[in-house]
Amino acid sequence: KGASDEDMAKVEADILRAERRSMVLSIVRAGVPVALGILVFILALVVIGTIRRQPDIRSGRVAEKRVDEVLPEEAPPKELVRARAEEQKRAEVKQSLDNLAKSKPDEVAALIQGWMAEE
Repeated sequence: KGASDEDMAKVEADILRAERRSMVLSIVRAGVPVALGILVFILALVVIGTIRRQPDIRSGRVAEKRVDEVLPEEAPPKELVRARAEEQKRAEVKQSLDNLAKSKPDEVAALIQGWMAEE
């Protein structure tokens, strides 16, 4: 009887190991597609964010550039002065927005969410 009890204990231990191995395998089989799905989702978000940040000339959005880079060298002084004034105004507005975002981040986030919802 002693030998058969030991054999039964080994068989039961083997069965437990096999069940654990089976459980781990099923978790891995289910987890890999989920992980890949999450990875694809994150990649899609990154691509969409990159596309939205690119300048779109057709819609009138242009990447911010310095006036000297945009205007030709032989630009009349009047246009250059106007362009520099616009650049200065844009910088002031940007600074104001940065200050507002730092002082009232919740309100700025709500405003941006509203804009995104409209698009």
